[in-house]
Amino acid sequence: RPLTWDEFAERVQKDIEQYKEDRDGSVTCHSSWKFRGQSNSEWALQTSLERYLQDELGEDVQKYDASDYYRYLARIVPAINSLTDQNFESLSSSSFEFKNDPSISEYELLCFLRHHGFPTPLLDWSKSYFVAAYFAFRDAKQGQDVAVYAYKELSGEGRVYNPRYPVIWEQGEYIETHPRHYKQQSCYTFCRVVEGDKMFFMNHESSVRENHKEQQLKKYFLKAEEKDKVLELLFLMNINDYTLFGSTESLMNMLAFKEFRNL
Repeated sequence: RPLTWDEFAERVQKDIEQYKEDRDGSVTCHSSWKFRGQSNSEWALQTSLERYLQDELGEDVQKYDASDYYRYLARIVPAINSLTDQNFESLSSSSFEFKNDPSISEYELLCFLRHHGFPTPLLDWSKSYFVAAYFAFRDAKQGQDVAVYAYKELSGEGRVYNPRYPVIWEQGEYIETHPRHYKQQSCYTFCRVVEGDKMFFMNHESSVRENHKEQQLKKYFLKAEEKDKVLELLFLMNINDYTLFGSTESLMNMLAFKEFRNL
């Protein structure tokens, strides 16, 4: 059954406290929980690249050639630099090559694109379950429950994986990118599989299905009828459209929310 807000917060807080206890009592690696909110609990866990291919091009792609994607990026960098205040370097041939490490090429460029609407293979998360809950409830519809995902990469043991199976990799949080990245306490993951000397971007949920022992992923279902309660609670914690996005449009949304609810 869907959880109430109080039930959800209690469960997540227990997981966070357990992580802290495990981290402080061990010399091995532990990752903190990361969270992602979705306003429809029936939606799959998809990157913006997957959604674009599906919604705009009618392609249900479970495996996407990374070199094809980077060729698109190489073509658009001059336009980005010419029409914005960015100064990204031209993509070199190394961007198209498979790297045998858990990093993704052109990470800062991908983060910039992710925050401005260009499809990327990155899935965005927040270190704050409050921020994730805001995104879950912000556009929730009446009668449709919402969902918050929780992901944890490391739990005290090194990752043993076969590159021929899809694996989720978490990327670092300290990068030079759009201020929204820090406002939203963002971090990102991507899922890949290697076939020979080629790399393919994969669906995150396929990784969990095929390699579940190495992937810690939880999905919480929350009651949509608690939308007003949760958003008002988060507003009092200074979590709202304006603090998370910082645009004039988000300021108007925040002011409307505040005034029409007498907050």
